[in-house]
Amino acid sequence: MDKGRLRADPGKPSHSWRSPDFGTFFLVRKPSSKIHPIADFSALTTCIEAPKFCLKSLYQVATDTQWPRHLWYVKIDFKQAFFNIDLHPNLKFVTTFGYGGKFYQFNRLPFGFSLAPYFQQTLLNAVLTFIRKYTRFTYGHLDDLLIAHRDRAKLLVLVNVLRVKLKLAGWVLNTKKSVLNTVQKLTFLGAEWAGLGIKRSSEASKFVKESSKLLLTSDPKGIRLQTNTENNKKMRRFHHNS
Repeated sequence: MDKGRLRADPGKPSHSWRSPDFGTFFLVRKPSSKIHPIADFSALTTCIEAPKFCLKSLYQVATDTQWPRHLWYVKIDFKQAFFNIDLHPNLKFVTTFGYGGKFYQFNRLPFGFSLAPYFQQTLLNAVLTFIRKYTRFTYGHLDDLLIAHRDRAKLLVLVNVLRVKLKLAGWVLNTKKSVLNTVQKLTFLGAEWAGLGIKRSSEASKFVKESSKLLLTSDPKGIRLQTNTENNKKMRRFHHNS
């Protein structure tokens, strides 16, 4: 186990006693034959209620900001998302789980914890506040961040400063998924952001079509399909205007 994220706590009760609020930990083998650890804290849902918040849809992101044409873009992907957030020592007990006859606690915010997405987006919003001092063309979605600017040189300076600040905060970038060199076309939130506007990627379009077929078979009256169709019309009008 990664000692940076976990710590054994010999002061906890023995493995013969178990609190109903403790998390569980198990391993799952992926199709790629890699072992993926899963921490389940669903028992805490009845005790800790996550604040309600909504992430913007692609349509909202595109229309709320009014992205102009011919922008330069960069994209930052944060490695292992919630694990970038350190936990306060007094709160680590909440993440206690048993495994192999011992009790462990997370040092960083784990996946599977109901509050994790809210905390992640709240902290990312603070990063966005800093970015907007230099450009209003930016959006962050949990562990993905898009930044754009009309001036390529200014965007490069901003990205370099931001990377230093993120490193000092302990946030690790996924350099394989990130696009750190300025480009005029990239994919973000299932859409292609390019010099002439924003359009949904072919993969996302295929997903929408398949979802529509599924809704048609499971919703005979077509209520949900009608709602989905109206949203698609809005997106087409947006692409046409772009």
